[in-house]
Amino acid sequence: MTRILFFIFLLFLITSSCTVSREQFGNYNEMEGNATVYRQDKNFYLFWNLIPVKKIEKELELADYEIVVKRNFFDTIIFYGTIGIFSFYTVKIKIKELEVE
Repeated sequence: MTRILFFIFLLFLITSSCTVSREQFGNYNEMEGNATVYRQDKNFYLFWNLIPVKKIEKELELADYEIVVKRNFFDTIIFYGTIGIFSFYTVKIKIKELEVE
């Protein structure tokens, strides 16, 4: 019985760590070029995402970019291990570099 509960809990952790959101700002969709990662870091929240402690998108001086926010497996372990008191999200900020011919 404990093995079944352990596997159900593990399956729950794995499936809940697959949340991804993408947002484009400015003319990112219309721009030509290759998307490259401009910056990668973690957003940090307290108390079930109610209090943002660190958000990297507040520090940006870009006009056209895409933000990809996801909770990976280790972020999920920290979230459920602390009962939601600490919450991390992995954030990638992408820009498009113009192709030079």
